[in-house]
Amino acid sequence: MASKVLSDYQAEKLDHLFIILGASEDLLLPEYLDAFSQKLISVGNLENKAKQLCIEIFSTMKDILFKNKENQVAGFDDFIDMWESLLANCLVLQQLPLWVQLIPKILFEVIDTKKDGLIDKAELANYYVHFISCKQMICMPCIYDIVSLAHNEMTEKDTVPLNHQTFQQIFSNMLFGRTAHGPGRFLIGIYHYSIDDDVEEDLNETESSENGEGQGEVSTGSASASVGTDTSQVGVEMKVFSLSMTTVPASTSQQSFRVRRRSSTEISTKKREILPSE
Repeated sequence: MASKVLSDYQAEKLDHLFIILGASEDLLLPEYLDAFSQKLISVGNLENKAKQLCIEIFSTMKDILFKNKENQVAGFDDFIDMWESLLANCLVLQQLPLWVQLIPKILFEVIDTKKDGLIDKAELANYYVHFISCKQMICMPCIYDIVSLAHNEMTEKDTVPLNHQTFQQIFSNMLFGRTAHGPGRFLIGIYHYSIDDDVEEDLNETESSENGEGQGEVSTGSASASVGTDTSQVGVEMKVFSLSMTTVPASTSQQSFRVRRRSSTEISTKKREILPSE
């Protein structure tokens, strides 16, 4: 059954976030959040203050998510319930608890590896390579296409700087956006959604408008591509780039998003399967 507070599309976005945070077998353990936090710190080369904030954010998330859970395992239903509770009666990011408001600040610092207050295509590509990938994927012909599309959406085709203020608005769209419109979906790797064919058209438009401008180099004969001069600075080159997105059936627009529920017995059994034996 779809959430009463969240739209089907919001629930699906949270499903992607659940996977990005390291969920395995539809379950999340405290150590998975610890590992993700450390990955943010490492990839973003966060300094002491930002590093401490990052740790505190995920420590607070753990306190909420695993509260009163003896087995210390959270299912996707628990994850949805947490965000339902947080987003209920809130219309803007500033109405959410401080730890949630700090997430875009830390994430921006992680992506902005040059520490110049702006996110460029190379840094966005670096973020996708390190964080937006999983076993269930939809493949793109090359990373340049998705980075160009995402950056164009986030900057309104380079008319708005992708600074912290803009990034905060994008993060807010990711949380509060009830439909597929808006750039927030790109933060969690949703570049295509079956109910919104405009996204695919945007991708085709990006490919055709930027072809031959010397910003990127795409090899159609070899399934390999680089992201132009900017990306070469961070050493990003891939044969095929994949985004964190489970396959969306063509009939999704006519179906309700079904939240995956697990009983406490199933969760305990899955935890025993996931954790190494002592």
